[in-house]
Order: sequence, then structure tokens, then C-alpha cells
Amino acid sequence: MNITQFDPKLDRASDTRDVSSFTFCHVLYSNASCPVPSNEEARHIEALCAANAIVVDAIFSIALAFGLPGSVLTLITVSSLKSTPGTRYIACLAASDFISLTLASLAMYKIAAVDNLTENEEVIMNISYSFHFFSNWSLALICLERFVSVRFPMYKSQYYSNRATVLSVCIALGISFVPYCLEFVFKADRYLSASHKHVIFLITSVLVDSILPGIFILIFSVRTALELKEKANHRKSLVSQCSNKNTSQAVMLETRLTKMMFLTVGCFVVLIFPASIRQTYNIVYFVMDDTYCTLETTRYMFSTRTLFALTYLNNAVNFYVYMAFAQGFRKQCVRVICSKLTQAC
Repeated sequence: MNITQFDPKLDRASDTRDVSSFTFCHVLYSNASCPVPSNEEARHIEALCAANAIVVDAIFSIALAFGLPGSVLTLITVSSLKSTPGTRYIACLAASDFISLTLASLAMYKIAAVDNLTENEEVIMNISYSFHFFSNWSLALICLERFVSVRFPMYKSQYYSNRATVLSVCIALGISFVPYCLEFVFKADRYLSASHKHVIFLITSVLVDSILPGIFILIFSVRTALELKEKANHRKSLVSQCSNKNTSQAVMLETRLTKMMFLTVGCFVVLIFPASIRQTYNIVYFVMDDTYCTLETTRYMFSTRTLFALTYLNNAVNFYVYMAFAQGFRKQCVRVICSKLTQAC
């Protein structure tokens, strides 16, 4: 099977058609494996390509319009709360969402229109993807921190020092950049074939993007839910023993952060997992050496690009989910906004 049917970079091949190959949606096909499509089939393919560009463009525009102001408002609201590991991780998530959307906006519309990207634009998109991955890892850190807060409330301060919090963020950020660091390694490598490099890149990307953080997210969110259900009264009694003058406020903040975690996990499952399943299928599809020809591959690219665009909604919806369902966050956000407006006037 020809790797050009699967390589995202070759997906932006030049729009040419000759005896040996032909291109639709800027995907290069070889006549050795696929027949040249009929005129009717070609029109159908071109219509799908145009529709896909519109769909991806619309989804990303919605994510951009709502995500950027939402991320800024989340950062402002969280910064007004008491600084804890939980609020720091939520701030990291909001900042990562903002950076990912901002950088992607510099090149995403060219991808939606299936135009060629310059080398600088490819670097920008790679950084955007990495922060996109970091958002998922930030959620994993939030879930871990919430589990520790619920399961070991008396020992949380020992486990989550400022140094430990910063170190965990740095490790998560480093992991997020692993897939695109491999690209630089592969450029210097002369031993692996292009197909082997592509398979390794696909596997690494899906692991770093959603599989590994998804495992942590589901495990710790489920464990947290079980702990809350079974030990709610016991946890309150433990917290009440702490020599803290603001115990009631601390309990309210912990409860608020835990609810925000569950809401964010719900968005992750709905918006990230479908694309993760598609990415896993992409790997199996490539390794099994199945051959889909022009119309089938166009439909395949339509679903892949659409699901990919939907993942950017995950970078945009968190603030609005907090506002709709987390009453404590909503009150704090309104209070902060009113305070800022009063100061401005």
C-alpha cells in the first residue's frame, strides 16, 4: 500500500493529475492500486472535499470564537481564588487551551481549505498540537490532584508542595512535545523506512494525545467518585479537625474544584474519545495494508478531519460548562467581572 494515502504531510500534495497518479482533496493516489475515477465519481469527491472544508472551518471558527474569551475569563476567575494545586492545574488547562487555539488559528484555515502550509506554519501547528495534548495531560493532573484531596485530605499538603506541582506540570509538558520531537529524530535517521517512521509517529501521537491521559483521567475520576460516595461524611470529619480558621471556605473550594473536574472529564469523553478511536483505526488501517480507493478514502478523510476539528471544541467549552453547571465558579466569575468593571469605571 502506498504511504501517500495516509501521511498527513503528503495530504497536502500538489494538485496534479498524470498517468502515474492523480489527486483529490490534495491526497495523492497511485493508479497502481486504484483506478482513475469516473467523471461522476470525481464530481462526488470534489463535492465532499468542499463540504469537508466548510464543516472543519465552521467547527474551528466556533471553537475559536468561544474558546479564546472563555480561557481568558477562566484564568481571571481562577486567579482570584486561593492559590492551591487544584487552581494552578485549572489555570494551566485554561492557558494551554488559549495557546493551542491561538497558534492553530494562524494555520488551521489553510488546513481546512486543504492548502499548502509553509515550513513555519507546520512548526506553528506542531506547537499547537503539543499544547492541545498538554490540555489533556493538565486534566489528568487535575483528576489526580482531586483524588488525592478526597482520599488523603490530611496529607495533601505533603504530597503537593509547590515544587511537586511545578515538576508535574513540566513533566506533562515534556511528554506533550514527544511526538513532534520524534520528527526531528526521524529526519536524521537513515535506518527506518518511511512507513515504519509513520507508524511509530501515529502510535506515539495517539498514546500521548488521548490514550495515556485518558486512562489516568478515567481511573482517577472514577476512584474520586467512589471515594466521595463512600466516605463523604468521614472526609468532612477529617477536614473539620484541621486547625484552619477558614475550614468551611476550604471545604467549599475543594467541593467546587471537584465538581469542575467531573464536568471537564465529561467534555473530554464526548469530544476527545471519538477522535481517539478514529486515530486507533488509522493505525490498524495502515498496518493491515488495506487499500481504499478515491471515494472511500475521501469519506475516510471527511470523518477524520471532522473528528479532529471537534477536538478543538474541547479547548473551548470548559468555561461555559463551568458557568452552566458549577454554581460556585459562576458566582465567583460574576463577582470578579463586576469588580473589574467597577474599578474601570
